[in-house]
Amino acid sequence: MALEYKDSKALLELFEKGEVYLTEMVVGRIGTGKTHYAMKHPSPMIICTDSNVIALKGAQVDYIEVKSLDDISAVVADAINQRGPFANGKIKTVVLDGLSECTDLAKQKVAKDGKMSLQTWGYASDAIRMMMKEIISLRTMYHIVVTAKATLDKREDEGGGYYGVPDTIGKFQHLVGGMFNIVFYATQKTEFDATTKKFKPKYELHTTEFEMFSAVDRTGKLDVVEPNDYDVISKKLYGGST
Repeated sequence: MALEYKDSKALLELFEKGEVYLTEMVVGRIGTGKTHYAMKHPSPMIICTDSNVIALKGAQVDYIEVKSLDDISAVVADAINQRGPFANGKIKTVVLDGLSECTDLAKQKVAKDGKMSLQTWGYASDAIRMMMKEIISLRTMYHIVVTAKATLDKREDEGGGYYGVPDTIGKFQHLVGGMFNIVFYATQKTEFDATTKKFKPKYELHTTEFEMFSAVDRTGKLDVVEPNDYDVISKKLYGGST
């Protein structure tokens, strides 16, 4: 069979036709609104890996607390086969909240005695990569959003210093962003509201490098800084239709 070569616009063309959904990653420090943004997507199923269900307090969303990578694979299988809560098209978005805690789940999977060697660290990295591929494979059926904590990693080049990456296992920190159409860097700052005469938090999503953390918008539809507001962002991405 002849190989079919495509240019870099091929995937975005499928998105425009509605044949695949966009994949989004939201990276940020604790309290920057990562989960808040993710759960505002249409009819989400939140896969909670860190038992941080308090972040969902007051939200009308479906969620499941997972205790292993095998649990995540089982959720993916249900999503593919539209079983349980995924039946009848009820769920529109799959959210992995969050990727960073999956390192511990991977360690549990490959090192039953809790002892990690160079070899088992490699197995753990492979396990997370495979899990992420399973999640991303759902993009033909669901919106995909993954959250991750932000961390600093030491540069290995001559310049030295540090740069920001998603907090996940080993070299995968530098590769995982390539799996997504959009990588947001979430921030929160305090500003004074002249109307209320009070200080209030302001949540933003960056689509280019900020505070040493990389971010990217491969759709070309978003501004350098966007409000942490899915309604605003979805209108730019989908024209108001999701």
